[in-house]
Amino acid sequence: MPDLTPHCLRHTFASWHYCIHRDLLKLKEDGGWHTITMVARYAKKMPETYRADVLMWLAGDKLHAPSTGGARLGV
Repeated sequence: MPDLTPHCLRHTFASWHYCIHRDLLKLKEDGGWHTITMVARYAKKMPETYRADVLMWLAGDKLHAPSTGGARLGV
């Protein structure tokens, strides 16, 4: 398993949050960033097709989530 740090998780949180909500101001508030510039550094745009996968994973339905080896969901 590769090194997993809180910094990695912050990037994943930001990218998944933006994938679900598509709202940078909400992400800025929920993530505790002071500037949109920092939000833009952390959040990476994901294709809309990943939204259902992220929601399914967050809901705990990992048995029915597509098998992607973690690459699609940024894990």
